[in-house]
Amino acid sequence: MPVPREVNERTAAAPAPFPDLEALAEGLTAVLDDRSGESGLVQILDRKPNPYTSTFPGEVVTCMVADGGEHRVLCKYTAGGGHSDHGHRGGVGYEAEVYREVLQGLPLPVPAFHGVFACPQAGGTCLVLQYLEAGIRVSKLPVPDSMPAAAAWAGRFHAWNEQRLRRWDFPFLTRYDTEYYVGWSRRTVRDAGAVLAEHPWLGTLCRRYEDTVPALSARPQTVIHGEYTPHNVLWYEGRIYPTDWESAAVAPGEIDLAILIEGWDEATVERCVQSYRQAREAAADNSFEEALKIAQLYVAFRWLAARGDWTEDARSLSLLGELYRLGEQLRLIP
Repeated sequence: MPVPREVNERTAAAPAPFPDLEALAEGLTAVLDDRSGESGLVQILDRKPNPYTSTFPGEVVTCMVADGGEHRVLCKYTAGGGHSDHGHRGGVGYEAEVYREVLQGLPLPVPAFHGVFACPQAGGTCLVLQYLEAGIRVSKLPVPDSMPAAAAWAGRFHAWNEQRLRRWDFPFLTRYDTEYYVGWSRRTVRDAGAVLAEHPWLGTLCRRYEDTVPALSARPQTVIHGEYTPHNVLWYEGRIYPTDWESAAVAPGEIDLAILIEGWDEATVERCVQSYRQAREAAADNSFEEALKIAQLYVAFRWLAARGDWTEDARSLSLLGELYRLGEQLRLIP
Protein backbone atom coordinates (compact mmCIF):
# COMPACT_ATOMS: atom_id res chain seq x y z
CA MET A 1 0.00 0.00 0.00
CA PRO A 2 1.48 3.41 -0.95
CA VAL A 3 2.27 5.98 1.70
CA PRO A 4 -0.70 8.42 1.92
CA ARG A 5 0.03 11.81 0.43
CA GLU A 6 -0.98 15.08 2.05
CA VAL A 7 -4.40 16.19 0.88
CA ASN A 8 -4.66 19.62 -0.70
CA GLU A 9 -6.33 22.11 1.67
CA ARG A 10 -9.13 22.66 -0.84
CA THR A 11 -10.39 19.13 -0.19
CA ALA A 12 -10.94 19.74 3.52
CA ALA A 13 -14.41 21.25 3.15
CA ALA A 14 -16.52 20.69 0.05
CA PRO A 15 -18.69 23.65 -0.99
CA ALA A 16 -22.36 22.94 -1.72
CA PRO A 17 -23.62 21.23 -3.80
CA PHE A 18 -20.63 18.86 -3.78
CA PRO A 19 -20.32 15.82 -1.48
CA ASP A 20 -17.99 15.82 1.48
CA LEU A 21 -14.56 14.22 1.23
CA GLU A 22 -15.58 10.86 2.66
CA ALA A 23 -18.61 10.45 0.40
CA LEU A 24 -16.59 11.45 -2.66
CA ALA A 25 -13.81 8.99 -1.84
CA GLU A 26 -16.28 6.16 -1.31
CA GLY A 27 -18.09 6.92 -4.56
CA LEU A 28 -14.93 7.10 -6.62
CA THR A 29 -13.67 3.90 -5.04
CA ALA A 30 -16.82 2.20 -6.32
CA VAL A 31 -16.37 3.29 -9.94
CA LEU A 32 -12.62 3.50 -10.58
CA ASP A 33 -11.07 0.26 -11.76
CA ASP A 34 -7.98 -0.70 -9.73
CA ARG A 35 -6.35 -3.27 -12.00
CA SER A 36 -3.46 -3.90 -9.61
CA GLY A 37 -5.60 -6.09 -7.38
CA GLU A 38 -4.91 -3.82 -4.40
CA SER A 39 -7.87 -2.79 -2.26
CA GLY A 40 -8.42 0.36 -0.30
CA LEU A 41 -10.25 3.65 -0.34
CA VAL A 42 -9.42 6.09 -3.13
CA GLN A 43 -7.48 9.05 -1.75
CA ILE A 44 -8.60 12.51 -2.86
CA LEU A 45 -5.59 14.69 -3.64
CA ASP A 46 -7.27 17.76 -5.06
CA ARG A 47 -10.71 18.99 -6.10
CA LYS A 48 -11.88 22.19 -7.70
CA PRO A 49 -15.07 23.36 -9.48
CA ASN A 50 -15.29 22.58 -13.19
CA PRO A 51 -14.64 25.91 -14.98
CA TYR A 52 -17.02 24.91 -17.79
CA THR A 53 -20.02 23.94 -15.65
CA SER A 54 -23.35 24.72 -17.31
CA THR A 55 -26.68 23.09 -16.40
CA PHE A 56 -25.33 20.79 -13.70
CA PRO A 57 -22.56 21.52 -11.19
CA GLY A 58 -19.32 19.63 -11.54
CA GLU A 59 -15.81 19.44 -10.18
CA VAL A 60 -12.43 18.22 -11.34
CA VAL A 61 -11.01 15.68 -8.90
CA THR A 62 -7.46 14.37 -8.71
CA CYS A 63 -7.28 11.12 -6.78
CA MET A 64 -4.98 8.18 -6.12
CA VAL A 65 -6.11 4.56 -6.22
CA ALA A 66 -4.73 1.75 -4.06
CA ASP A 67 -1.81 0.86 -6.35
CA GLY A 68 -0.55 4.47 -6.32
CA GLY A 69 -1.85 5.40 -9.75
CA GLU A 70 -3.37 8.85 -10.16
CA HIS A 71 -6.60 9.71 -11.97
CA ARG A 72 -8.03 13.08 -12.87
CA VAL A 73 -11.75 12.85 -13.41
CA LEU A 74 -14.75 15.07 -13.99
CA CYS A 75 -17.57 14.55 -11.48
CA LYS A 76 -20.96 15.84 -12.62
CA TYR A 77 -23.75 16.06 -10.03
CA THR A 78 -27.54 16.15 -10.14
CA ALA A 79 -27.64 18.61 -7.23
CA GLY A 80 -31.39 19.18 -7.69
CA GLY A 81 -30.54 21.33 -10.70
CA GLY A 82 -31.37 21.25 -14.36
CA HIS A 83 -34.69 21.33 -16.16
CA SER A 84 -36.27 19.32 -18.96
CA ASP A 85 -36.63 22.39 -21.22
CA HIS A 86 -39.91 21.10 -22.68
CA GLY A 87 -38.55 17.58 -23.12
CA HIS A 88 -35.26 18.67 -24.67
CA ARG A 89 -32.92 17.82 -21.79
CA GLY A 90 -32.63 14.72 -19.66
CA GLY A 91 -30.38 14.87 -16.62
CA VAL A 92 -27.25 13.39 -15.10
CA GLY A 93 -28.81 9.93 -14.85
CA TYR A 94 -30.02 10.13 -18.44
CA GLU A 95 -26.59 11.24 -19.63
CA ALA A 96 -25.02 8.31 -17.79
CA GLU A 97 -27.31 5.96 -19.73
CA VAL A 98 -26.24 7.61 -22.99
CA TYR A 99 -22.59 6.97 -22.12
CA ARG A 100 -23.30 3.42 -21.01
CA GLU A 101 -25.68 2.31 -23.78
CA VAL A 102 -24.88 4.49 -26.80
CA LEU A 103 -21.30 5.72 -26.56
CA GLN A 104 -19.53 2.64 -25.19
CA GLY A 105 -17.67 0.86 -27.99
CA LEU A 106 -18.18 3.74 -30.38
CA PRO A 107 -15.44 3.84 -33.06
CA LEU A 108 -15.07 7.59 -32.45
CA PRO A 109 -13.41 9.55 -29.63
CA VAL A 110 -15.59 10.46 -26.63
CA PRO A 111 -14.64 11.14 -23.00
CA ALA A 112 -14.13 7.83 -21.16
CA PHE A 113 -17.06 6.79 -18.99
CA HIS A 114 -15.85 5.60 -15.58
CA GLY A 115 -19.24 5.06 -14.03
CA VAL A 116 -21.94 6.56 -11.84
CA PHE A 117 -22.59 6.39 -8.12
CA ALA A 118 -25.39 7.40 -5.79
CA CYS A 119 -24.62 10.66 -4.05
CA PRO A 120 -27.49 11.91 -1.83
CA GLN A 121 -25.41 14.86 -0.62
CA ALA A 122 -25.25 16.19 -4.20
CA GLY A 123 -28.84 15.55 -5.17
CA GLY A 124 -28.77 11.85 -5.93
CA THR A 125 -26.35 10.99 -8.72
CA CYS A 126 -22.73 11.60 -9.73
CA LEU A 127 -21.47 10.89 -13.24
CA VAL A 128 -17.71 10.23 -13.43
CA LEU A 129 -15.95 10.92 -16.73
CA GLN A 130 -12.47 11.37 -18.13
CA TYR A 131 -11.32 14.95 -17.63
CA LEU A 132 -9.92 16.40 -20.84
CA GLU A 133 -7.56 18.87 -19.21
CA ALA A 134 -6.11 20.36 -22.38
CA GLY A 135 -9.37 20.29 -24.32
CA ILE A 136 -10.31 23.50 -26.13
CA ARG A 137 -13.72 24.37 -27.50
CA VAL A 138 -13.63 24.25 -31.28
CA SER A 139 -15.04 27.79 -31.47
CA LYS A 140 -11.98 29.07 -29.57
CA LEU A 141 -9.36 27.20 -31.56
CA PRO A 142 -7.38 29.04 -34.26
CA VAL A 143 -7.28 25.86 -36.34
CA PRO A 144 -9.22 26.27 -39.60
CA ASP A 145 -10.08 22.60 -39.77
CA SER A 146 -11.56 22.31 -36.26
CA MET A 147 -15.15 23.23 -37.17
CA PRO A 148 -15.22 21.01 -40.30
CA ALA A 149 -13.69 18.24 -38.17
CA ALA A 150 -16.57 18.63 -35.69
CA ALA A 151 -19.04 18.38 -38.58
CA ALA A 152 -17.29 15.26 -39.88
CA TRP A 153 -17.40 13.66 -36.43
CA ALA A 154 -21.16 14.23 -36.35
CA GLY A 155 -21.57 12.78 -39.84
CA ARG A 156 -19.73 9.60 -38.91
CA PHE A 157 -21.62 9.34 -35.61
CA HIS A 158 -24.97 9.69 -37.38
CA ALA A 159 -24.08 7.16 -40.08
CA TRP A 160 -22.96 4.65 -37.46
CA ASN A 161 -26.09 5.03 -35.33
CA GLU A 162 -28.48 5.02 -38.25
CA GLN A 163 -27.32 1.46 -38.86
CA ARG A 164 -27.49 0.57 -35.16
CA LEU A 165 -31.10 1.78 -34.89
CA ARG A 166 -32.10 -0.88 -37.39
CA ARG A 167 -31.03 -3.51 -34.87
CA TRP A 168 -31.76 -1.80 -31.54
CA ASP A 169 -33.97 1.22 -30.90
CA PHE A 170 -32.51 2.43 -27.56
CA PRO A 171 -35.93 2.66 -25.90
CA PHE A 172 -34.75 5.02 -23.15
CA LEU A 173 -33.82 7.78 -25.60
CA THR A 174 -36.03 10.82 -26.21
CA ARG A 175 -37.67 10.82 -29.65
CA TYR A 176 -38.52 13.98 -31.52
CA ASP A 177 -42.04 13.92 -32.94
CA THR A 178 -44.47 16.41 -34.46
CA GLU A 179 -45.63 17.67 -31.07
CA TYR A 180 -42.05 18.29 -30.02
CA TYR A 181 -41.13 20.26 -33.15
CA VAL A 182 -44.23 22.47 -33.29
CA GLY A 183 -44.08 23.15 -29.55
CA TRP A 184 -41.09 25.42 -30.09
CA SER A 185 -42.72 27.56 -32.79
CA ARG A 186 -45.95 27.87 -30.78
CA ARG A 187 -44.05 28.96 -27.67
CA THR A 188 -42.14 31.47 -29.79
CA VAL A 189 -45.41 33.11 -30.86
CA ARG A 190 -46.88 32.88 -27.36
CA ASP A 191 -43.92 34.70 -25.82
CA ALA A 192 -43.36 37.22 -28.60
CA GLY A 193 -45.60 39.93 -27.12
CA ALA A 194 -45.27 43.27 -28.89
CA VAL A 195 -42.56 41.86 -31.16
CA LEU A 196 -45.22 39.88 -33.04
CA ALA A 197 -47.05 43.06 -34.03
CA GLU A 198 -43.80 44.57 -35.28
CA HIS A 199 -42.99 41.44 -37.29
CA PRO A 200 -46.32 40.09 -38.59
CA TRP A 201 -44.54 37.62 -40.86
CA LEU A 202 -43.47 35.68 -37.76
CA GLY A 203 -46.97 34.35 -37.08
CA THR A 204 -47.30 33.24 -40.70
CA LEU A 205 -43.93 31.51 -40.59
CA CYS A 206 -44.78 29.67 -37.38
CA ARG A 207 -47.98 28.29 -38.90
CA ARG A 208 -46.36 27.26 -42.16
CA TYR A 209 -43.37 25.77 -40.37
CA GLU A 210 -45.75 23.22 -38.88
CA ASP A 211 -46.48 22.00 -42.40
CA THR A 212 -42.77 21.33 -42.96
CA VAL A 213 -42.29 19.20 -39.83
CA PRO A 214 -43.27 15.91 -41.57
CA ALA A 215 -40.18 16.36 -43.77
CA LEU A 216 -37.99 16.04 -40.67
CA SER A 217 -39.87 12.99 -39.45
CA ALA A 218 -39.45 11.39 -42.88
CA ARG A 219 -35.68 11.82 -42.85
CA PRO A 220 -33.45 8.88 -41.82
CA GLN A 221 -33.50 8.82 -38.03
CA THR A 222 -30.36 8.38 -35.98
CA VAL A 223 -28.99 9.21 -32.55
CA ILE A 224 -28.15 12.89 -32.26
CA HIS A 225 -26.29 14.86 -29.62
CA GLY A 226 -29.18 17.32 -29.45
CA GLU A 227 -27.15 20.37 -28.42
CA TYR A 228 -24.13 20.07 -30.69
CA THR A 229 -22.91 23.62 -30.22
CA PRO A 230 -19.20 24.48 -30.53
CA HIS A 231 -19.45 25.11 -26.76
CA ASN A 232 -19.99 21.37 -26.26
CA VAL A 233 -17.35 20.13 -28.70
CA LEU A 234 -13.72 19.95 -27.59
CA TRP A 235 -10.52 19.67 -29.58
CA TYR A 236 -8.25 17.38 -27.56
CA GLU A 237 -4.93 15.97 -28.73
CA GLY A 238 -5.84 16.63 -32.35
CA ARG A 239 -9.24 14.93 -32.20
CA ILE A 240 -12.88 15.89 -31.67
CA TYR A 241 -14.51 15.03 -28.31
CA PRO A 242 -18.18 16.02 -27.90
CA THR A 243 -19.30 16.49 -24.28
CA ASP A 244 -22.56 17.08 -22.37
CA TRP A 245 -24.84 14.36 -23.74
CA GLU A 246 -27.94 15.07 -21.63
CA SER A 247 -29.90 16.15 -24.75
CA ALA A 248 -29.20 13.05 -26.85
CA ALA A 249 -32.24 11.89 -28.81
CA VAL A 250 -33.48 9.96 -31.81
CA ALA A 251 -33.99 12.46 -34.63
CA PRO A 252 -32.62 13.42 -38.07
CA GLY A 253 -28.89 14.15 -38.05
CA GLU A 254 -29.35 17.46 -39.85
CA ILE A 255 -30.37 18.94 -36.49
CA ASP A 256 -26.89 18.51 -35.00
CA LEU A 257 -25.34 20.07 -38.10
CA ALA A 258 -27.80 22.98 -37.96
CA ILE A 259 -26.90 23.63 -34.31
CA LEU A 260 -23.17 23.46 -35.02
CA ILE A 261 -23.18 25.98 -37.90
CA GLU A 262 -25.68 28.46 -36.44
CA GLY A 263 -24.25 31.98 -36.54
CA TRP A 264 -21.07 31.15 -38.48
CA ASP A 265 -19.77 32.85 -41.61
CA GLU A 266 -20.69 31.51 -45.02
CA ALA A 267 -17.28 30.01 -45.78
CA THR A 268 -17.18 28.06 -42.49
CA VAL A 269 -20.76 26.87 -42.98
CA GLU A 270 -19.99 25.65 -46.48
CA ARG A 271 -16.94 23.70 -45.30
CA CYS A 272 -18.87 22.17 -42.39
CA VAL A 273 -21.75 21.08 -44.62
CA GLN A 274 -19.37 19.54 -47.13
CA SER A 275 -17.45 17.70 -44.38
CA TYR A 276 -20.66 16.41 -42.83
CA ARG A 277 -22.09 15.15 -46.12
CA GLN A 278 -18.87 13.40 -47.05
CA ALA A 279 -18.58 11.76 -43.63
CA ARG A 280 -22.19 10.59 -43.71
CA GLU A 281 -22.11 9.78 -47.43
CA ALA A 282 -25.12 12.03 -47.99
CA ALA A 283 -23.69 13.88 -50.98
CA ALA A 284 -26.17 12.35 -53.43
CA ASP A 285 -29.24 13.03 -51.26
CA ASN A 286 -31.23 15.67 -53.13
CA SER A 287 -33.50 16.36 -50.15
CA PHE A 288 -30.61 17.08 -47.79
CA GLU A 289 -30.42 20.84 -48.38
CA GLU A 290 -34.13 21.39 -47.73
CA ALA A 291 -34.03 19.18 -44.63
CA LEU A 292 -31.09 21.17 -43.30
CA LYS A 293 -32.97 24.45 -43.76
CA ILE A 294 -36.01 23.07 -41.92
CA ALA A 295 -33.70 21.85 -39.16
CA GLN A 296 -32.23 25.35 -38.98
CA LEU A 297 -35.76 26.74 -38.61
CA TYR A 298 -36.32 24.38 -35.69
CA VAL A 299 -33.04 25.48 -34.09
CA ALA A 300 -33.90 29.19 -34.35
CA PHE A 301 -37.37 28.57 -32.88
CA ARG A 302 -35.83 26.52 -30.12
CA TRP A 303 -33.35 29.21 -29.09
CA LEU A 304 -36.03 31.93 -29.19
CA ALA A 305 -38.64 29.93 -27.28
CA ALA A 306 -36.08 28.93 -24.65
CA ARG A 307 -35.52 32.62 -23.91
CA GLY A 308 -39.06 32.91 -22.51
CA ASP A 309 -40.35 36.49 -22.48
CA TRP A 310 -37.86 37.66 -25.05
CA THR A 311 -37.48 41.15 -26.45
CA GLU A 312 -35.61 42.64 -29.36
CA ASP A 313 -32.12 42.38 -27.89
CA ALA A 314 -29.15 41.60 -30.11
CA ARG A 315 -29.50 37.83 -29.79
CA SER A 316 -33.24 37.84 -30.51
CA LEU A 317 -32.79 40.12 -33.51
CA SER A 318 -30.14 37.76 -34.89
CA LEU A 319 -32.50 34.79 -34.51
CA LEU A 320 -35.39 36.72 -36.05
CA GLY A 321 -33.18 37.55 -39.02
CA GLU A 322 -32.29 33.87 -39.37
CA LEU A 323 -35.96 32.88 -39.28
CA TYR A 324 -36.82 35.44 -41.95
CA ARG A 325 -33.95 34.34 -44.19
CA LEU A 326 -34.88 30.67 -43.94
CA GLY A 327 -38.59 31.44 -44.35
CA GLU A 328 -37.88 33.22 -47.61
CA GLN A 329 -35.60 30.45 -48.89
CA LEU A 330 -38.22 27.81 -48.10
CA ARG A 331 -40.99 30.05 -49.56
CA LEU A 332 -42.93 30.00 -46.30
CA ILE A 333 -43.31 33.79 -46.16
CA PRO A 334 -43.88 36.32 -48.96
